[in-house]
Amino acid sequence: GAARGGEGGGLGQVIREALDCPCVADLKEGPCGATFVSAFSCYVESRPSEDLHSCTDSFVALQECMVKHPEQFQELADYVVHKGKEGGLSS
Repeated sequence: GAARGGEGGGLGQVIREALDCPCVADLKEGPCGATFVSAFSCYVESRPSEDLHSCTDSFVALQECMVKHPEQFQELADYVVHKGKEGGLSS
């Protein structure tokens, strides 16, 4: 949970810095912003041994929001499809 951040910022600082990246700015905006931040934060905080099971609810909520608001993610979807066709993404 959030208590794992420890003293001096720890993971909390890592999460804040990652969320400050322009690459996720669009994901933080709009109707799914809060659910994205929650899922992303959980992902960063999770230890590999947890296999991200503790984040299931956050990611399900994000997926549900993405389905309800597909227009919010059309540009991202187009980018992924385009890069995949160029061979830029591995499957």
